[in-house]
Amino acid sequence: MAATLNEVMRNTLDNLTGADFKRFKHYLRDQGGFAWGKLEKADRDDTVDMMVQANSMGAGGVMLTILQKMKHNQLAMDLERDLAKLGGQPCPPWQAGEGANAQQGGGQEFFRKHKWDLETRLGVLPPLLIELERYGVLSRLEREQVLCKPTSQEKNHVLLDMIERKGAVAQEKFYEALQAHEKYLVQDLQQSAM
Repeated sequence: MAATLNEVMRNTLDNLTGADFKRFKHYLRDQGGFAWGKLEKADRDDTVDMMVQANSMGAGGVMLTILQKMKHNQLAMDLERDLAKLGGQPCPPWQAGEGANAQQGGGQEFFRKHKWDLETRLGVLPPLLIELERYGVLSRLEREQVLCKPTSQEKNHVLLDMIERKGAVAQEKFYEALQAHEKYLVQDLQQSAM
């Protein structure tokens, strides 16, 4: 019987000592915008469930990135091998070739390349903001901070600064939400970059 994504991730976390698991959760909080109150009390199973719920199939890539930051290179290589066996996993950003439309790395690269265009061209924000709040990228307070700005460009500027400060995972989630709510803008920006 083939392993599931959750099983692969749980098995990986089982290889971390208690101190390393706590440090992993700190990295996860910093990278993924998870509330420390939930993560602090979470065991390995709960942590995997939260990661998969927030990141769906990208959760393995998030775990891989954190393990590499922690210098658990062998564990990261084992996880990468196990994720590849699952199939259908997004390619990690360092393996995505030129022009590949991978979920991992694609959003971060898109954000970096098109941040200034997005500031002036983003359209109706409320559905996008609600999606980002649902993903856990934005809090309700942050969503309100964006919406209280008087002009569209100021709203876009505040939103994009928040996303940039939150790092790679937030940028990936922003890209996913943008594809769902502004797919023609995404296509136009990608075409103009070619």
